Amino acid sequence: MKKIILALVATINQTYLIEKIRRAWASGSLKEQGFRFIVNQVQRYIATPLKSSIHFTKNLELNLVDGFKDHRSSEGFLEIKSDHIARIIKAYKKAKRDQKNSSPEFVIKGVWDEWISVNYKELIAGLDDENIELLRKLFNNILREQCTRGMGSYDEYSRYNSLFGKSYLKIVWIDYYRKLIDIKGEKDINIPKAGNPSGIIYKKKLIPIEALRHAYRAEEIKNIISDLDEKIIVEIGGGYGGLCFQLASKLKNFKGVKFSLFDIPEVVAIASSFLMTSLPDKNIRLYGEGKISSDTEGFDIAIFPHFAIDNLNNNSVDIFYNSCSFSEMDELGSSHYLSVIERCCRKYFMHDNHDVEFIRRQSDGTFSKNIIGSKLIPNPNFFKLLYKKPRTHGLPEDRAFKQFEYLYERAVSGAS
Repeated sequence: MKKIILALVATINQTYLIEKIRRAWASGSLKEQGFRFIVNQVQRYIATPLKSSIHFTKNLELNLVDGFKDHRSSEGFLEIKSDHIARIIKAYKKAKRDQKNSSPEFVIKGVWDEWISVNYKELIAGLDDENIELLRKLFNNILREQCTRGMGSYDEYSRYNSLFGKSYLKIVWIDYYRKLIDIKGEKDINIPKAGNPSGIIYKKKLIPIEALRHAYRAEEIKNIISDLDEKIIVEIGGGYGGLCFQLASKLKNFKGVKFSLFDIPEVVAIASSFLMTSLPDKNIRLYGEGKISSDTEGFDIAIFPHFAIDNLNNNSVDIFYNSCSFSEMDELGSSHYLSVIERCCRKYFMHDNHDVEFIRRQSDGTFSKNIIGSKLIPNPNFFKLLYKKPRTHGLPEDRAFKQFEYLYERAVSGAS
């Protein structure tokens, strides 16, 4: 037992942990986060490996060793271009300047304020200093860098190198894979070799766990909007762009498809690097490169900072999608996003968010509080609930959160 405990301690990034404890103490959430941390560790390092030991897996030949090697020198690896880095820097700097003058609803508070300060230091330094070579190194390895912690990619890589990590990855991968087969009915999935992805190799294909979740959601969205004349899709909180990539693959034979992603400027830089490298044939618009409008001609994919969402036209979006971030942000922010959705959505609003309350003390002494998922309800005079169901995908440690998926349809036309 002593050896197991020592190995467990060794798997934890101690600098990261100390910074998390410091931030949790300052925000008044140390007890809450400490309890959740213990539950997570039990699930990751005890419950999941035990489950894995009795799980039937011998019919699936899963190759973890080669899947978690460094792919940057392998055949087919996609490197980011220098002009793309220059565009990202320019868009980021404009976003940071304009962010200072944005509405109070877009001030980053709560969980994400803490997340940025802990995980984004190196990326921010590279963007601020316009350090092309540092950014090239980061973007070519972005799916294994700390700044993608919480987006699935970095987490998958770090768990592979942790105690019982391989057992953990196998059990989660199989769960997500079977769910994708259930909805899709066939097993093909495309994953770009950009950003140095890591994952399990199955039938000679590298397939990360998060790619399975993104492919599932993309298939679900495709099925919902396939009969619409236009397919104007907006994702709020799109992470590194994994869902956008899967949707671009699944909807490539459809006409009238446009995808816009809105996120905080630091995450927008990450998504821009991944999507421009992964989809070189797509016309991708960054902040400052043209009009901000979901129905504007001239781009296939737009990647904009979160506060720019106010520029969307009324009744211009066929489906809004959000995963997890609404219930992680300050209530002022999530309420404002909901008002944008009510104004701009002409067909569907889909989201999955948890029902755990977060209260964080800010540096000025005020408190930030979130809105739980079940209370993120668009105006019932204009929208009807089509379903509420338990979240399809969840990591073992997610059992500490009660979380649901929702789909709303606009029942009355016109801006609310």
